[in-house]
Amino acid sequence: MSFVIVQFLQITSHISPTNMIQIFSLEHAPHEDPVYITQWLHEKQINLQPVRLYEGDHFPDVAEVGILLIMGGFMNIYEEKEFPWLVEEKKFIRKVIDAGKPVLGICLGGQLIADILGEKVTKALHPEYGWHTINRVTPLLESSYVYPERLFALFPEKVQAFEWHQDTFAIPEGAVRIYASKLCENQAYLYHDRVIGLQFHPEMDELTIREFLHYSSSEIKEKGLEDVKLDILERISLTSSGNLFVAGLMEYLLELA
Repeated sequence: MSFVIVQFLQITSHISPTNMIQIFSLEHAPHEDPVYITQWLHEKQINLQPVRLYEGDHFPDVAEVGILLIMGGFMNIYEEKEFPWLVEEKKFIRKVIDAGKPVLGICLGGQLIADILGEKVTKALHPEYGWHTINRVTPLLESSYVYPERLFALFPEKVQAFEWHQDTFAIPEGAVRIYASKLCENQAYLYHDRVIGLQFHPEMDELTIREFLHYSSSEIKEKGLEDVKLDILERISLTSSGNLFVAGLMEYLLELA
């Protein structure tokens, strides 16, 4: 065996398979990126490649996708005239799901997946802003192939979640409803054990929430959410609950990928 080949084997033996996984995030607005997920992946030396649709970025080849993240945004899934890239985005997400890739959709992302899978996204009876407790739904294990112990570890009984949404999704056929809150019965679902849709934002950290409140100041004033803003800031350390939760989801998706 030549010296060059020996060197190559020595180098590649230290490369973890997860370092080879291509993770893409579909991003719809400048302040709606993966935040804590990016930090978590960086610590594991895994690269995250943003696809900034609002800047006209092109979609990757589906074959390149190891894991797909679909982030939030201020637009609605049905505003295709105002945001024409939504049409192509939905087609791309459908191809990724059909290819059996692990997918995580957050807020708008979870709504896009539900729409693609044939369910309705409608105005919520009670919009949610700020911190909300979401509770795991029972029975959780219906129509799921994941081992029960793994599911319960993946989805704890309660999560303190940051919410900021006016729309809500219905649960797609073939998916398992996971979480509900007092105001919104559909907070999360698991589809075919590798596609996860969330209505809340576990990826946001303290800095991002402060920035979010700053650039949402006009909306906060218009909707009379000043008290909600104060409560968000007083309990801002609750971000750790969501961050721990989404880290567990990413571990699971990496296992699948």
